[in-house]
Amino acid sequence: MKKDCKIIAFEGIDSIGKATQSIKLTHYLNRGPKRAVRIEFPLESRHIKSARLTYRLIRQMLKSGSAKQWPYTFQALQFINKLVFQLFWLKKLTKKYDYIVLDRWAASMWAYGRASGVDKDIICAMLKLINQPDITIVLTGKSFPKENVDSYEADTSFQQHVDSFYKTWHECKEFGKCLDWISINANDEINAVHTNVCAHVDRHLYKKIDWEI
Repeated sequence: MKKDCKIIAFEGIDSIGKATQSIKLTHYLNRGPKRAVRIEFPLESRHIKSARLTYRLIRQMLKSGSAKQWPYTFQALQFINKLVFQLFWLKKLTKKYDYIVLDRWAASMWAYGRASGVDKDIICAMLKLINQPDITIVLTGKSFPKENVDSYEADTSFQQHVDSFYKTWHECKEFGKCLDWISINANDEINAVHTNVCAHVDRHLYKKIDWEI
């Protein structure tokens, strides 16, 4: 794996702004001479059948509500979807890009799995096989309004439960492999959140990037 490729993961409850902030950070990182790419999970890949299949099953379970009825099955599908990406795509990306920005990764497996009642030892066993990012950015606060929500997104009490488990990541020793972990209030003005994210990433890289935000 390319040693100087930095992996940055955005985490948080549904509709908290992960897509917006991960896209903005990717644009920010691409303004300089280095290259960044953004990947969103669950991953739907036309080139990887197992990723495409697990993606469709995940979306179907979320839409029907069976994700709550079969939490272990749902957790396994999420794990396989990420593991397939890691085995067949991640290494190629680290050779091509300087930054990989992930919209969800390991921490979401922990928070959503624990909130759904999945045994934490099982989650930790899965996380042993998942590479930890260099930086994990957890966006906190209340979800933003959204149309056409799925069974997870529509359950506000469940989302609050998920948010509480993002704060217990230290219970799983696998997260000790993550070099940097920070929580940022996502309910601030969008550009203010973006500035906060960029400032933290810059500090992690031990240098000031003077590109205009």
